[in-house]
Amino acid sequence: MIAVYCAKLSEPVVEALPGWVTSLLGAVIGAIITGVIALYLQRNSHRNALVLERNKRKSEFVNKFVSDKVFVFLDQEIDFLQQLSGSSTIVYAKDLGFEHRSSMAMMQALVSVIDDGGEIKNSFNDLMQIKTSMENSIINNSGRDNFKLLGDAIKLCAKIKLLISNLD
Repeated sequence: MIAVYCAKLSEPVVEALPGWVTSLLGAVIGAIITGVIALYLQRNSHRNALVLERNKRKSEFVNKFVSDKVFVFLDQEIDFLQQLSGSSTIVYAKDLGFEHRSSMAMMQALVSVIDDGGEIKNSFNDLMQIKTSMENSIINNSGRDNFKLLGDAIKLCAKIKLLISNLD
């Protein structure tokens, strides 16, 4: 269609020039338009390939270094919160052979590495607040709310694992 419109627009010019000039101009203009379109398509293809490669490297990094460690920590945290929810006194993580403070700091750093708009990090921080809420519940009213808090913690852990597994 573009060729037809260009031909209609150039009819007055074509009548004034010899035939070989119009053929040459048509070939040159066609080559230029084709080259520009090919350049544009190659540029977009290259950009998309770079985005795919970047996402692939991010996914490999998350799978290799982040997800396994975070998943193990979350499982340990849920185990610790289960111990805490069934207790009428405060249970310390170090008594269970779990260095909570150093592990938590490392996990917060790993979660910060993942750039997801903050949803994983916020969920992780909410999970850490549940431990404090459970301890406060034990101190203030014998831990009556702890089983509900444990259920919330399990849901948060599942959400965090799902978010990490579905990272782009």
